[in-house]
Amino acid sequence: MTSRSGVDAVLRELRFGALPVAAAVGAADDARFRFVMDFDSAERWPDVPYDTAAPSARHDDVMRARIGSVLDEAAQTMARRAPAALRLVNSQLQRVLLRHGENASGGSASHRSHVGCCLLTNLHQPTESALVAIEAVTHESIHQLLYRTEQAGGNFCDLAETPTFRSPWSGARLPMHSLVHACFVWFGLLTLWSELALEPASDDEAAHSRGRIAHCLFGFAFLDDLLDSPAFPAARVDPEVLEVIRGMSVAARRATRAAEPCATLRQVASARQGAGWPAAVATGLARDGR
Repeated sequence: MTSRSGVDAVLRELRFGALPVAAAVGAADDARFRFVMDFDSAERWPDVPYDTAAPSARHDDVMRARIGSVLDEAAQTMARRAPAALRLVNSQLQRVLLRHGENASGGSASHRSHVGCCLLTNLHQPTESALVAIEAVTHESIHQLLYRTEQAGGNFCDLAETPTFRSPWSGARLPMHSLVHACFVWFGLLTLWSELALEPASDDEAAHSRGRIAHCLFGFAFLDDLLDSPAFPAARVDPEVLEVIRGMSVAARRATRAAEPCATLRQVASARQGAGWPAAVATGLARDGR
């Protein structure tokens, strides 16, 4: 399985508030996404409820222009307020399929067989499209980082499709490898929204950020019960990975108990103390100079 150094490297990438000043300036100067916007390929994405290669899945010219504007706004917002997250997206995503699903809900998807690529469905629909795009591309970029880390150093757990477990965040039934990835993804999203919530552009955005932070924290509140369940085969997860996941859960539980989750995440990460708080997690989350 994977090495501790590989897990530590993932955590360093999720330090969205700890990008050095020089790197942050560089990211802000390059306020754009570098991935290819794929509107037209014949790619058939696995495990989605519609045919991504069908003509009906193509956006028309009006929607393409609208989606381009949404992604431009998302990139510019990230460059100003979450440059480390923008840097992660630009290092991990090379191509994004942008499709319209007539009978599909909006959303995003990654797949282990398509590293460096993701699918965004119906990005034109949400009222807060730019914020939805920010979360979607960050979410899928974390998956790409995890896939690449596993390719280089070994899988975080076995890849069997059964048994499945109820995700504390989505409620969907997931195989263990998807659940393990979800822990890292949702912790990364927690740090993303904690960063974006510091300087919201409007009351509506502030409310959206608070809602996303609450959703992330709510899932972590139930994670330990799942991991400690007799039905969860902990021996099939790399012990270093499991330790780090438990450390993430500790940080989230402490933040949940606080009135201001954003500030408390910094305090918890900086304290580097307390039972069940692995040193690797503290190192990965501590915010330089904050």
